[in-house]
Amino acid sequence: NDWEYLGICASPTIVGDTYLGERVTPRWDADSPSGSPTDRSLNFASAGMRIIVPDPNTAIRFESANFTIQAWVKFGPQPEGRSVFFFNNGPGGAVSFSISNRRLFVTTLGILDQPTNAAIPDDGGWHHVAVLHEAGVGFRFFVDGILGDTIAYAGGLLIDVRTATEFVIGSE
Repeated sequence: NDWEYLGICASPTIVGDTYLGERVTPRWDADSPSGSPTDRSLNFASAGMRIIVPDPNTAIRFESANFTIQAWVKFGPQPEGRSVFFFNNGPGGAVSFSISNRRLFVTTLGILDQPTNAAIPDDGGWHHVAVLHEAGVGFRFFVDGILGDTIAYAGGLLIDVRTATEFVIGSE
């Protein structure tokens, strides 16, 4: 997991070291997608860095299995492996969103690992990435607001099956 930044606009509301020890906690950084002096990003500068967000009441819940996951990302050279930036394995829906070889990748945990052709430019800049899932239809993948790939998928999500009581921003 060598990607470095996850863009968060406005003042930080999640403080990483509240949830994890310093060894795996990303740091707040002034570099952000907007460039505003009051905006911050999370810097995941080394493998294994993550924020575990308690979710005992299942705030992350995909009732109909429809969802959109999006983020601003910025990274340098990426290794051959996947760089995960969102992972939820709770009763609300088992899903993960990542980048693999500069291409978007989504996992409906226990059902499908889906690579895509939606590629992130290798320019060292910030890029907005998103995956949209429409139940029974498929996935649409966007990079900087441009549709990069559409993949048919009717397999759904595991809802009310998994039991994790947190979700993860950063490494699985």
